[in-house]
Amino acid sequence: MIRTPRGLYGRAGFTTDLRELPRRALLPHEVRLQVLACGLCGTDLHFLRQMQEFTPLGHEVCAQVIQAGSAVTRFAPGQQVVMEDVAMCGVCDACKSGRSDLCRDGCTMQDQPGMADELVAHERMLHGAEGIDPVTAAMTEPLAVAIRCVETLAPDSGKPLAIFGMGAIGLFCAAFAHLRGAGPITMIARHPGTQRNQAAEEAALAGPG
Repeated sequence: MIRTPRGLYGRAGFTTDLRELPRRALLPHEVRLQVLACGLCGTDLHFLRQMQEFTPLGHEVCAQVIQAGSAVTRFAPGQQVVMEDVAMCGVCDACKSGRSDLCRDGCTMQDQPGMADELVAHERMLHGAEGIDPVTAAMTEPLAVAIRCVETLAPDSGKPLAIFGMGAIGLFCAAFAHLRGAGPITMIARHPGTQRNQAAEEAALAGPG
């Protein structure tokens, strides 16, 4: 007997609800995934602190393909993948003009929690992640954000750089900027002296190696 998949929802007060999820039929370009690992993002913490209605939790996902739609050509059952929470179409006028942020035909998670046994995603949202530890692979999305941030800023080699915030993305930004040659790098924390920031400070001082 196949167990009904479950997913995690949350709201203010750090109240969570583990719910059974409907297992729907796949559209031609969709893939059914078994979640292997899912990160806990600052967005999820925002939901758990402030959202009054239950909201699906998790979008930093590493998963294994367990079923592919009839028109899927890039992925097959058994493959390990990472998932974008939003994937733009790439063909509309906005995307072709370099304004993918204005795309209105992108693929989304359709209100599914990434913190789930299973989820369904359009193949456009997926990227192969074979041979990578699932917990490490689940950090691909925040790492991509940090790389884009640093590449956009394009800090000069050997020049000082200040980074405000010592969360995961701030630490990734510092590591990537260091690899690009920027430095010295100063990180500014919001809550100095806390256990969380102490761990972040140790990670920052350890460097990307």
